[in-house]
Amino acid sequence: MAPPGAPDPAEDDDEDAPHQTWILATTHPSAILRTPDEARDAAYAALVADLRLVAHALA
Repeated sequence: MAPPGAPDPAEDDDEDAPHQTWILATTHPSAILRTPDEARDAAYAALVADLRLVAHALA
């Protein structure tokens, strides 16, 4: 049984199409503000790198 609001698998228009789910866990932007000064630049750079990775994957 599918969760409420989820599409019914029996109604899948193209059941031969590949199904993929991508997840990227990253730092919440507000956590960057709470990072100690000496590590803030590195934390920000890591967040930007994650966002660029996602943007590239979605392009």
